[in-house]
Amino acid sequence: MTAKTDPAIYGFSAPLPTLDPSDLSPGVRELVVALREAGLFTTDSGDGSNYEAGMGCAMPFPHVFVLTPTGTEDTVVESIRRVLDANPSLVDWPFVVEQLPGDELPGQGLPNTTAVWVRHADYEAMWAAAEAAELRARAEKAEAELAEAQGEVAEIEARVAELEDQVADLQGESFDAERAEFERDERPSR
Repeated sequence: MTAKTDPAIYGFSAPLPTLDPSDLSPGVRELVVALREAGLFTTDSGDGSNYEAGMGCAMPFPHVFVLTPTGTEDTVVESIRRVLDANPSLVDWPFVVEQLPGDELPGQGLPNTTAVWVRHADYEAMWAAAEAAELRARAEKAEAELAEAQGEVAEIEARVAELEDQVADLQGESFDAERAEFERDERPSR
């Protein structure tokens, strides 16, 4: 038994949106096509390559989301497992099939809808590694910006020192001139 795929349940008008396999990440393309052929409504998917390419909403690990009406999650999990058991070459990475909590639906926010996903079994480690790499890149950028700012500060401090020397020289010359004038004015006339 496959899950209901009536588009109205998901807030879409019939038929379901057409899927162009060439638009899918290569690492999950065949899996998404097989799940769709089994009557499952796949939505977001990816193999991690879009994350590496800088796509902000992408995930750094292989995954496929399947939307389903609330209450049919167990049936959808069974359907996904049947597809995977019948086609073991679809997934060449360790995977988990699980229901997502309602507050973690991938972007749709549709009423009476939940999601099941197929994800890499080590996704938490992959997220952590991706976040660490991102933080490392941000730290390197910040260090480069800091070094540049420190160079600018050094240039400004050197210029300030030059100007202070000029001021001291000018004040010294002015003081010497004033002293000479004072001494000249204070000399007794002969």
